Amino acid sequence: MIKCTPEQYTTYVGTVASKEASGTLRRPLVLPEPEYEKILEQAGSSPSSRNSATVEGAVALLYPPGTVTFRCEDGFFRCNNTLQCIEQSKNCNGFPDCDDGSDELECDDDVGRNYYDHYFRKRPAAINDQLPYTPCSWNDANNTCKCRGTDVLCEYKGLTALPSVLTSENVTLLDLTGNVFIELNMNVFQRFPKLSTLVLRHCSIERIEAVKLANSIDALHLDQNGLTTLPDNFFPPGTVLRILYLNNNRLRKLVPGMIPQLVTLQTLSLAKNQIEMIEVCALDLPSLEHLHFTEFHHCKAALHVRVCEPKGDGISSNRHLLDNPVLRASVWIMAAVGIVGNLLVLFGRYVVGSRSSQAHAEHSLYLRHLAASDLLMGVYLGIIATADIIFRGEYLTHDEEWRMSSICAFSGFLSTLSCQSSTLLLTLVTWDRLVSVTRPLYQRSSSKTRVILRLAVLWSVATAAAVAPLSATEYFGPHFYGSNGVCLSVHIHDPYAMGWEYSAGLFILVNTVSLLFIGISYLRMLQAIRVSRNETRNTLNCREKVVARRFAIIVATDCVCWMPVIVVKLVALAAFHIVCPAAHTVQLAHPWAISLQLGVE
Repeated sequence: MIKCTPEQYTTYVGTVASKEASGTLRRPLVLPEPEYEKILEQAGSSPSSRNSATVEGAVALLYPPGTVTFRCEDGFFRCNNTLQCIEQSKNCNGFPDCDDGSDELECDDDVGRNYYDHYFRKRPAAINDQLPYTPCSWNDANNTCKCRGTDVLCEYKGLTALPSVLTSENVTLLDLTGNVFIELNMNVFQRFPKLSTLVLRHCSIERIEAVKLANSIDALHLDQNGLTTLPDNFFPPGTVLRILYLNNNRLRKLVPGMIPQLVTLQTLSLAKNQIEMIEVCALDLPSLEHLHFTEFHHCKAALHVRVCEPKGDGISSNRHLLDNPVLRASVWIMAAVGIVGNLLVLFGRYVVGSRSSQAHAEHSLYLRHLAASDLLMGVYLGIIATADIIFRGEYLTHDEEWRMSSICAFSGFLSTLSCQSSTLLLTLVTWDRLVSVTRPLYQRSSSKTRVILRLAVLWSVATAAAVAPLSATEYFGPHFYGSNGVCLSVHIHDPYAMGWEYSAGLFILVNTVSLLFIGISYLRMLQAIRVSRNETRNTLNCREKVVARRFAIIVATDCVCWMPVIVVKLVALAAFHIVCPAAHTVQLAHPWAISLQLGVE
């Protein structure tokens, strides 16, 4: 949890936090005299002698008569009407842990739901749908806006500036969606003393002049614009704003003071902003109850907020690195099978290889390298499964540390090296089998040196592909493998992140070409075997057929593993800018595609 220093505390509703305390402030709680005296009794002091008390592991800052600013420890939130501090893990768990039951209230994704309701509905003023349209009271002959009750609807009217005569004392909702106000002067809205909802969505706003927001506004929609920051003093003291939508802008950095002194703000949406940094106390809003980001790990900057969405990315959640129990068990099973199974293959091949004829030496060498490649994947899965146990129940607090760690980078390196070497090895093996089956009389060189040279080149290419993201260049960024909790370079959750062309090239281009070559080659081999079935019966030919069938099983299994990843990656790239069920489907398919591809391989 990011803590505020004493100097960073702000005055909330006339109550100043004690400079002796530190932490995240909550909104003041006015207590009846008996409860207030009870806190003083527990603290062993009186109002004249102390201004803070420790109650049930939290700090209550006392301000007679009866005003308390209550702060819970990191990872806890305060119940609405009591002094209880409840663990974040118990929020919305189906059981009321607060005496007032507030931990089970509004557990749905209200921010997301309200956003998409607004995104898809025809009019923002659904409450007045039953009322007929009436002429607007503006004295402007060019005005084409519609009015309904106290709502003024000016959606997509081609406005570049608001009419100078625009004024009305009764307007409570003004919808200016889809007009063009590149530089917005908020002074014009001071003419609406009763305006409670202002919608400036999709208005191409890049800059707001440094003026104050009207104090009467309760809900402000600034989503889908080009804002990179908000002006200083945009929210003056006394602002009653409860809902603020800043999603789909260009905000990259949240700093203290950008959203200051909003003691009434309860809902804040910052999704789709590509936020790179959240400074200390940037979200120190005492009444904030619902917060919405694009990436769940940003919620670490606001652990005092009861409902922060999203709660995960399809693989990890704010509690667990591997959130789904089935996925968690699958990773453990596949890690064990990958390590033990491939060690047995390596050991067995060395024993068998020492007793086998020279004709099988090349085949055995390929299989040993293929087993070594898959062993690396088993080690990777073992590292991820172990990290899941270490961070179990409190992953969010360790998320950034884990993703930026050298262990995560090494894990990503292992997974990429295993994936690429396995694909290239199967391609090489397929080519070798294709030549053996389709050209049985061809005099091939059986030099072991030639085979080792091929394998050395193959491993060099795979290693170079895996090491490249560790270079921390401007293209890859400092933590390419740390873009997700399982340290993969697939990047399905954010398909256009830094280095996305590299990721798409590896997992779409290289693997698609390889699979096509493998599939076509085995069709040719089956055709050649069928033609030669009645033409030759020698032992060598039969042996070649057996080997071909064995490799066919291996390649078929690998194809089944890779096809879902290729398809999901393509869908992710295509659905990135689409607000539809496809995007949600990609997120759900992500962990299972990765599990299938990494484990069965």
